[in-house]
Amino acid sequence: MRKTTRTWLIRLLLAAAVMAAILSRQNRTALAEALQRFDIRYALAILAVYGSALPLFAWRWKLVARALGIGGRYRDYLRGLWFSQAVGELGPPIVVGEWARFHALRGQANPGLLLVAQLVDRCSGHLVLLLIVLGLMPSYRHGLLPLETLVPVPALLGLLLVVALVAGLMLGRRLWRLPRPRAKSVARLFNPLLHPGHYWLSFILQGLLVLNWVLAAAGLGLTDNLGRVAWLAPLLLMGTGSLPGLVSDWGKREAAAILLLMPAGLAPEQALAVSLIYGAGHLAVALPGALALRLYRPGVSGGYQNR
Repeated sequence: MRKTTRTWLIRLLLAAAVMAAILSRQNRTALAEALQRFDIRYALAILAVYGSALPLFAWRWKLVARALGIGGRYRDYLRGLWFSQAVGELGPPIVVGEWARFHALRGQANPGLLLVAQLVDRCSGHLVLLLIVLGLMPSYRHGLLPLETLVPVPALLGLLLVVALVAGLMLGRRLWRLPRPRAKSVARLFNPLLHPGHYWLSFILQGLLVLNWVLAAAGLGLTDNLGRVAWLAPLLLMGTGSLPGLVSDWGKREAAAILLLMPAGLAPEQALAVSLIYGAGHLAVALPGALALRLYRPGVSGGYQNR
């Protein structure tokens, strides 16, 4: 327990150091002025979008689990997903978040099958986002020219694609080791003709995340840049989601936003403000999921019992 706490504190300090380094390179007066201009009505819209995304994330997870023969009530999936989002804000989501989701359905199936369901669920979103970015790649190649002063665009796009593919291969490698009968079930689940539902949900969810980037920019009054923010948001989501993090996405998301939102015509301080608002909205919706801990009772169906 002490080792876990010590590791978490180290990650938290490193994440704080990364954020401090990013802030030290920005005009903090300009950043404060940008944040002060934020329209609170857009904050409510961002919270509503995140709030609508949570049930859809849980629904996708349930679709995948049901196709693999895992039962459970929808509310158990929703509680587990919300709890996962909450603890994911306190550490690397792919580690602590998946641990939380696993325990939400403990007792519904053997541990190996539960982990497979979570991997397939994560792969669904990753594949859809990768396809969106690949579809936009021609426009990115010619539209990211403002970045040439910092880094060659082909090298940047190539790096992001390689990182995304490596992340996908790491997930796929774990699925490849499955026993043959289970591997066939997973292969059928990835077939969009047999199981299109989770892919459609992944597409809608990516759209909602893009929408919140746009709402964060709109709330800052950057109305002339909204179309280009929406255009760049999938690339930003892929870069943020594929890179390892210390505590949630803080730090890497802000660095990516400063770099990738330049072609949208945003100053570094404006891009940083957009990222901070986007992250704060997710945090505000996710953290109440920690209340699911009070409902958690080991040894009962789905890991929860009613009160």
